[in-house]
Order: sequence, then C-alpha cells, then structure tokens
Amino acid sequence: MKKRISMLSAMAILILCLSGCGSSQRETAVQESLDAGKEETAAQADAAGQESAAGTGNTVEAPAHKEAARAVRLGFVPEELQRDYDQTVRASEMGELTGRMIAGRDPALADQWERMTAGTEDIPLQRAAGAVYLLQAAELLGDAGMNALYDGYMTEENAPWNQEEAECPLTIEETVTIPGPNGTDYTGDRKLGAIIFSYSRCSRLSHLPLMEFDENWDFRGNEPLTREDAILAVVRLYDSFDETPEYITLEEAAARSTITMEQIELAPELPEIRNNELPLWRGVGFDNKAESGFWPGHYTREYYEEELQYAAESGFDFFRVMLSFTSLQYPDYPEDVGLVNERELEELDRVILFAMEHGVHVQISASAMPGRAGLSGYGNGENYTDAEFYPTQEEWEAFRAYFEMLAKRWKDVPASCLSFELCSEWHPGEQGRLEDFSAQMDPVIEALRAVSPERLLMAGFDGDPAAAEVMAEKGIAISYHCYEPREFTYVNQETLAQSGGIPGWPVQDEDGGIWDADRIYEEYIKPYRDIAERYGVGFMVGEWGVCNDAYYEECYPQEEDVVAFYEEMSECFREKGIPWNHFALAGRNCFVWSGRNSGFGRKGAEPAELRYEYEDYDFEFKADTRLLEAVMKER
Repeated sequence: MKKRISMLSAMAILILCLSGCGSSQRETAVQESLDAGKEETAAQADAAGQESAAGTGNTVEAPAHKEAARAVRLGFVPEELQRDYDQTVRASEMGELTGRMIAGRDPALADQWERMTAGTEDIPLQRAAGAVYLLQAAELLGDAGMNALYDGYMTEENAPWNQEEAECPLTIEETVTIPGPNGTDYTGDRKLGAIIFSYSRCSRLSHLPLMEFDENWDFRGNEPLTREDAILAVVRLYDSFDETPEYITLEEAAARSTITMEQIELAPELPEIRNNELPLWRGVGFDNKAESGFWPGHYTREYYEEELQYAAESGFDFFRVMLSFTSLQYPDYPEDVGLVNERELEELDRVILFAMEHGVHVQISASAMPGRAGLSGYGNGENYTDAEFYPTQEEWEAFRAYFEMLAKRWKDVPASCLSFELCSEWHPGEQGRLEDFSAQMDPVIEALRAVSPERLLMAGFDGDPAAAEVMAEKGIAISYHCYEPREFTYVNQETLAQSGGIPGWPVQDEDGGIWDADRIYEEYIKPYRDIAERYGVGFMVGEWGVCNDAYYEECYPQEEDVVAFYEEMSECFREKGIPWNHFALAGRNCFVWSGRNSGFGRKGAEPAELRYEYEDYDFEFKADTRLLEAVMKER
C-alpha cells in the first residue's frame, strides 16, 4: 500500500508537468493549469506510449474520441487502459484514473484519495457505480455541485431511480446533498444522487455531461462502464470546475475592464444610433445568466463562443444579453451586495469584445435586481405582478449602483456597440406604484447619462402601457415583448387541456376571428410604437417567438405552422421598419440546440448538424436552418 501511495504522489508531479499540454482555444476560461502551450501532440504521446509498451508485447491504441486523447496527454490514463476501449473498467482502474485527475487538480489530495479507494473489491464496474466515483472525487476536490440542468424525457422505463442497484465497492455514506442551480438542490440516496450529478455536471470545454444518455434518454446505470466512458467522464470532471472567484468592490469593478482601447480602435465601426431612430436590427437573445444560477434555456452558465460565432455568421447584428445582477455574485453570493465576482464581469467583457469585433451591437438587459433571482419583473419569478414584491429602497439603490458600475466599466465602448435595457417586463402601473417607479428610475438614468450621455437606454414591456409612457417621457426608448396570440405561442399542458389542442397558423379564435401578423401588429405592437413616437424615442420589438413548454411534445405546434408564423411576423417587421430581437438563440423553441440540449428540437424540424472542431474536443450542435431562413430574408 505504501508503494501505491508513493506512486500516486509522484504521478501528481508528472501530471502537473503535463496538464498544460494540448490547450485549446477555449481553455483560457478554465483553470490556469490548462493554460500552458501545445508542446506535446497526441501523436507524440501515442508514440511514447507505444515505445514504452513494446517490451511487454502490448500495443497502445490512440483513442478515437478527442476528449479521451486529451486525458492521455494530461497523464490521466495508465498505459494498460490505452487499448480495448470498449472493455469494462474495473474498480482499481477507475480508482487510478480518478486519482490521477485529482492529483492534476490538487496534488495535496492524492494520498487522501488513495486511502479512500484502498482495499476495495476489484470488481468490474457498472455505470451507476462509476458515477459514485465521480461524485466522491468532486466532493474531495471541494465542489460537488451541479453546473447544468437536466434535459431529457423521463419515463418509468429510463428513470435513473430504477438504476441504482449497481454494486459499488466504495465505502460511502447513504445520503448526500448536491447543490444545484436556482433551488434544484438534491438531497437523498447517494447512489441516485451520483447518477443525477453525473448527467448534471458538464465539461466547461465541450459542454457535455460527465456521463451521457443514449438516444432514448436512458442513463443505462446497470450496464457495464467501458474504459472509454470512464476516461471521458474523468477528463470532463477535470474540465468542469469553475475558475476561482475574485470578489471585489463595485468601485474596483468599474475600473477593471479587460477591453483595451487598442481593441476598440481596431473594431469595425457600426452605424451611429439616434435615440429617436434605431437601426433595423435583427437580434437574438442570450439567457445564460438571466437567473442568478442560469435559466433553463441554457444548460450551463457559460456563454458559448461557438453560439456567438454562429449567430454573427447567420446575420444577427444585435445580441440581447439578459443579465440578473445577482449572477455577478456567483458562486458564493456574499451577503455584501457591494461585492461582485470579477470572473463574471470578465466573461461579459469577452462577449462585448466578440460582438464588437464581428460588427454586432450588444444590449445588456437587467433581468433581475441585485439579490433577486428570477427572470421576469424585478426578479421574483412568477410573482412579479404582486405588489408585495416591489423593490425596497435598499434594492433600488443597489440597482443604481450596479448599473453605474457597468456604465463606468464600459464607458470607452462606443454607443454604437453597446446599450442598456433598464427593465424587462415590470408592471409598476398595474401595482399602483407608478409614481414611485418613476422617481426611483430618475437617479438610475441620471447616473448612466453622467457617464455616457450618448448611450442608448431602453425599457422593455409586455404590458402596462402607463409604465411605458413614463419611461418614454424620460427619453427612454421602448421595447415591446410580443407573444401573441398566446394560444399559439405560449402553450403548456394546462392551457393545452383548456383549449383542447394547438391551433394552426393563422389562428382562428372562439369568435371566428383570424389572428395573423397584421392583427397582432395593430392590436398589440402599434400601441407601444405610438407611445414611443409620441415622445420622439426609438422603438423595437425586443422579444418575440414561440415559447411553448418544450418538455412536452404535445405542446408543440406543427413545424409548418411554426415556419409560417416566423415568416409572416418577420415580413411584418420588415415592411413596417421595426427592429426586432428573438427571445433566445438556443433552446428547443429557438434556432440552435447545442451542448446539453443538442438532441432536442421541435416536432417535424429537420435541423442541420454542425460542428466546431478543436484539438481537444468538438463542439457539436444543431441549427434549424429553415427557421433561420424564414427570419433572415433580405429586407
């Protein structure tokens, strides 16, 4: 046993030397241990392995999967596991694989892992048992939280709680608590928790879960764990950890933008924005940080550079970044609301810089006040119309302070490249709080204009025209969120049961009237456009689309109807000169399905399968090119 412990400790030193090899274009967002040069290629590693194995008569095989090859380069995979990748992994082999990964992240924990796995029965492992190893390793490394939301069709046949009988040789406690995003913590049986952890924890490179479902969304917990799947799971766990947070004051954050003047000067010029006349944007939203954890439209918190790239290449020239101010305190959420995580702000810097370099305007949209979690209203989830959730004076002051910090941080970014949306779907008029809302918004607007007088400021509404009029009177551009008719665009199981089915397009209502794009414009969009024109401010449709309950296939309209709706609405926007922004790029009601939700799409859709290739992984996603063509027709 002493010999094995000393070998693993020595391996920790070797892994630290190898851990930078094969760094990719995306690894600057992971840990510093991944940031070294690409001095050792996969071919070199394979050649070295074959040479060392020649004396034993065994041949090292190069893995077919890029992430597995990365694990080899990082030194995680013993030579005896670098062949026969479909063979079942044994407990001792999984212990060594995981131990080498742990040593790569924190050498001081290598001996502790060795003691945890010593003396275990060396049996072939099933997938559910492998998940326990992953959870135990994550706990030892100090972060056993979920960083992705489950996305699959759960049935009695494939439910993971039917797959926890797999024998596990590790000595474990019976129960576990696993932190999850937005109140999705799991507490219960450890084996079941380990399974949930293994598909709700994703690599920050490939954005794939540690262990994947099959094409039928079955975890297959009682099936053998292959060497390849074990290797993939271990390297994805290695790549899943967040950067160490750096909490700083709002004053410090205001002065630490990573966007340089040289980068700003090299970026292509965008058309000047006049407050009373907006460019004819065709935009798309990014909702990764619309909640304090993340919104279910995305399944990890990261902004995927590949999605930004694809959106720009597809012709979108406006990115609406929905931002819960509370998300700037992720992951520890300190009680002092005046502290924010610089790592979160740096990620926003990268989004803005990417957009500038690709000729895309970015709008930062406040989706929740500091200390609030939700997507809509002030940040109260479904209760945003309830007056009891109206912000306190302290929350209003924090809201102003956060906006002022962002304005100062990005003060050098041209107004043509960046704007702010001050509120999204707030209903103060309906709550009898209109006068106070108006008074509270004044210092926010004053602070922003003091920093950047030319910066476009906007307010978004899905109702409450009195509130929209208050903001327009202050010189704030108006955005209307159009999800009408809701019996077509906002269907869930409850409304489906009430209506008896999803209508086709155009929609015929109970009175025999027809809902088409012209009627939607006249009855819902035009009243808000009239408010904007009355006060001489800009107007756009800031959200629209089909937002039906994506977890239930029966809630989907037919694809032909969806395409017809998108064609007709986008044609209406073109004819009437209205800039627009689709709610989100990614998600099953949207244009792209990537990362965790790449297997999903609307009923009848036939998406194109696309791939961005890197040395260490491929980022694969699906794009509904037919829907994109419907909205991207020439003006």
